[in-house]
Amino acid sequence: MASQQLDLARALREIGKQRDEDINVAEAALLLAAHELLGGVRLNSYRRHLERLVTDVKNYAAGKLSDPYLVCEGMEQVLAKRYGYAGTYNVFETDQSANLIHTIDSRRGNGGTLCVIYLHVARALGLVAEAIDFPPRPLIGVTVPNGRVMIDPFEGGQELEAPAMRAIMKDLFGDKTELRPRHLVETGNRGLLLQLQGEIKHQHLRTAETDAALATIERMLMIAPNQAELWREAGILYSRLDHIDEAISALKHFLDISESDDNRYQAGQLLQQLYARMDA
Repeated sequence: MASQQLDLARALREIGKQRDEDINVAEAALLLAAHELLGGVRLNSYRRHLERLVTDVKNYAAGKLSDPYLVCEGMEQVLAKRYGYAGTYNVFETDQSANLIHTIDSRRGNGGTLCVIYLHVARALGLVAEAIDFPPRPLIGVTVPNGRVMIDPFEGGQELEAPAMRAIMKDLFGDKTELRPRHLVETGNRGLLLQLQGEIKHQHLRTAETDAALATIERMLMIAPNQAELWREAGILYSRLDHIDEAISALKHFLDISESDDNRYQAGQLLQQLYARMDA
């Protein structure tokens, strides 16, 4: 199990070196999920399942893969209705629902893990598809001849048109809220993966599981080593756990690579406190 965990960490660090567009988002999400579960997972069975989904949607489309609307219909019929993939509102599954392995096992997930599955199938069948950071939950934007359609994996893969998205925004943020381009920004592959890990991290922080939160941040740094803010968060949690050397190293790295003045003063103050603790 320890050997698999080392192999997983090595593979995740390789992803950290890749360009965003070269990342296989489903494979990366599986590796992250297995690493969170501390190894001992037979990943090939999950890979075969994902490929079976691709085959079944392809068969539904009966070879007419040039029709993106038909492929989207196939994803709704196969992933949601045949296999039962759907979003979970169960608050007790908050952290598990962001783990792709748990989502495949239970057929329940959050918007992010379900987006990973839909993205994998859509791209494997030749669609141009991206994860969209719609404020309530991520969507899938699929390019079609006259623009782009928005697919909501959390709600069974149904298409979300502008009036429906606008209604969701008003329910969440008030009647004066309007749907703007900034509400439909592409996350990128790495961004979607970081969103998933971020949800796991926040759940651990809510339940005061500092060790687990730090482990999640370390996993995020494997796939996004240039994300300055993650180094700052790691430094803070290392400090809370009295890992002084690691905290100093993380905060120094944050200060070295951060291109923003945000949080630099606080990081510098904490760094001085850590040096004082070492000298005490």
